[in-house]
Amino acid sequence: MKNNRLIIMISGLLILFNSSCKKVEAEEVTTYEDVYINTLHSGTLESFSDVHFFDELKGVVVGTSGGVYTTEDGGLIWDVDFPLEIKEDTNMVFNGIHFINESVGWIYGAITVGSGYHPETVGNIFIKTNDSGESWDDDWFGQEEVAVNMLNFYNENLGFLSTDNGTLYKTNDGGNNWVEVFVLENGKTINDIAFVDENTMMFVGTEGVIYVSTDKGDTWSEDSNAPAGRAYIAAEFNGTNGYLTGGGDNSPNDDKAFVYKVEFANGMFTYNDITNPYYSVYHFDDLHISSANNTLWVCGHLGQVFMTKDSGATWSDELTRSQREETLNAMCFPSDNVGYFVGRGGIILKVVL
Repeated sequence: MKNNRLIIMISGLLILFNSSCKKVEAEEVTTYEDVYINTLHSGTLESFSDVHFFDELKGVVVGTSGGVYTTEDGGLIWDVDFPLEIKEDTNMVFNGIHFINESVGWIYGAITVGSGYHPETVGNIFIKTNDSGESWDDDWFGQEEVAVNMLNFYNENLGFLSTDNGTLYKTNDGGNNWVEVFVLENGKTINDIAFVDENTMMFVGTEGVIYVSTDKGDTWSEDSNAPAGRAYIAAEFNGTNGYLTGGGDNSPNDDKAFVYKVEFANGMFTYNDITNPYYSVYHFDDLHISSANNTLWVCGHLGQVFMTKDSGATWSDELTRSQREETLNAMCFPSDNVGYFVGRGGIILKVVL
């Protein structure tokens, strides 16, 4: 349940006292008339990992410091709540948020100790809401000292989650019960799962991991047709056509951001590299297929946003003119006309078409 907020205005300056729930004002909105992109801000430097909008105005953003940020006006003003007690010397890292309908959703992640790029995971975060995020309760799926790094549902019943030790879980009842269905070996992780239909799906991960299932995720086999040696981060299908993306951390070109178009036909997946040679960034971290004209969006390193309306034959990089360099970790399009991008340093970009 949300706690009370304590807000004091002094000479136009917003002072936030140490409370578990705060109101934060957005920075001045910068509008690029020829690029139709607004730079919003949550009022924090917390890095954001995921975003979900119920409609063009009401949304939720989560990040790496245990805050749940909500807006009712399209990102101009944000409330922040801390639904979990942050114990001394620990960190609450929210890796993502996922709703299966207007009311039911989860936030997932890890409880860590230490700092730097590889803190120690001492527990997981898996909390559930049944009231559109008004309150959050602990949920359980079967493991303790592992991070939950992926959650996705095909419909309100069929869903999957993965942990940082490569274990994949499945639910057939909307998350009430979870069953372990697969384990990756050699320290590989599952970063995303994409659905062709209720029976056919793929998951993608580190070190060129692409596995497919044709029996609702009960059994999995490695796809021998998949490009090898890539770090796959995100995948999505619209019918039998889909895309996957990812990248590395360093040069040379093999480690740079990439995009593949994926087609499913005659029981097989085929992969076509549609990476634009213009890309000068090392990785893309999320993608979205718009229902309008099959438009594809990708975002990631250095705040780059690219769009294609012709399956990758040509790309537009005009949104890069936002003049921001914070890595964008996730996006959400509640409609074909409005989209939100979130990333490091509390950055939020709003696209209005």
